[in-house]
Amino acid sequence: MGHRRWLSTEHPFRKQSREFDGTIEYGVAPIPRSGEDILREVEGVNFIYGKTRKRDREELDEGLVELDVDEGCDLFNNFEELVVEGDEANLINQDETLWKKRSIFSNLPYWRYNLLRHNLDVMHIEKNVCDNVVDTLLNLSRGGKDNIKACKDLQDMDIRSYLHPKMRNGKKYLPQACCTLASKERDIFLSIVKNLKVPDGYASNISRCVNLKEHKLSNLKSHDSHILMQDLLPICLRGVVEKKVLSVITNLSDFFKRLCAKSLDPQELDQLQIQVILTLCEIEKIFPPSFFTIMFHLIIHLPMEAKLGGPVQYWWMYPIERYLIGLKASMRNRAYPKGSIAEGYIVSKCLTFCSRYFSDAEAIFSRPPRNDGNIQKRYIFSSGGRLVSTMDTKILDAKSLAQANRYVLLHSDKLSPYCQEFLESERAVYGGIQISKRTEDK
Repeated sequence: MGHRRWLSTEHPFRKQSREFDGTIEYGVAPIPRSGEDILREVEGVNFIYGKTRKRDREELDEGLVELDVDEGCDLFNNFEELVVEGDEANLINQDETLWKKRSIFSNLPYWRYNLLRHNLDVMHIEKNVCDNVVDTLLNLSRGGKDNIKACKDLQDMDIRSYLHPKMRNGKKYLPQACCTLASKERDIFLSIVKNLKVPDGYASNISRCVNLKEHKLSNLKSHDSHILMQDLLPICLRGVVEKKVLSVITNLSDFFKRLCAKSLDPQELDQLQIQVILTLCEIEKIFPPSFFTIMFHLIIHLPMEAKLGGPVQYWWMYPIERYLIGLKASMRNRAYPKGSIAEGYIVSKCLTFCSRYFSDAEAIFSRPPRNDGNIQKRYIFSSGGRLVSTMDTKILDAKSLAQANRYVLLHSDKLSPYCQEFLESERAVYGGIQISKRTEDK
């Protein structure tokens, strides 16, 4: 909620209180703090790390906790010098500050000048946003945001009275929101996802995550959510949800697709920033307030992060996660995981080095593609791939046969000497006259 602050001061959304949270928005977007501003704010503030009990936090707010601190002790560098009597340990009444701790990275000399300090991970943000959208559409009890608490929030905020909990035959029931699917609509949506066929290598088997009986779409991997969010959701939801819901989901999908492009234009990123602000405001008008988790809010900062860090392929977590899977697979002794991973890494490097001296040894860098099959190594017909169904015989007509013959003659390296010999004979006959394009094609 609260994304109207990023709109221009004259935008009509700012005055539409009933469609949003019941208030008129007069605020402006917060100004990002620089590294020097942050260090100035945390300078001189003592932080005590670790968890505290709920009772201690309440007593701390009421000023009931007393701490004895020896004179001259350094709380920031030596926590053992803090002397506390009773169970009220690890508490200190700090001055009012926005910060919970001082980052260890601030000790680096260049940190105050670093513009990309947070490096928000697009992979996890996209997955959490996709899970939020899918779970709410399917109205899952765990993960869905349209529940009794969300309806009570709307009632407390005095907005969207048509979604407030109502009484029927002495029992409470929740009216269905436009952001959730009915039972029949869920069947259609999940059936489309389950029966979807995609090109080989495009995505994993997403149909394994579909449970038609329980109306669930669970156990999605990060890349599954990536494909679902950017490509499949706008298609699978077409004709299933209302147009306004489909419109905001399509805009959200387009945002991630343009953000994850291989090349980015700074001017397009500025337009993308404006687009995502409007999209988030439109989502506020449709989905309940509980839908907007912190991950959903981080979307608004991604275009600026992309302007500072470049294309997301260079700073998201996909390559790191894949590399960590390989390291975890090399662990053999769970009693000593670090040493076992180090030994496995050394063995892997040694085997890779030695395999380069054996031409007949199959290594990961010389292994044929999995779709190679038993295709013979011919230039023309070695197009890769494998059969996925029975072979069909087709008889070509005279025109198609001539086109196929011409294609083979003009695109085969083995026939190029004969073509060159033919051209030389034509030049000898015509006395060195320039050969026309038509003669070369013959």
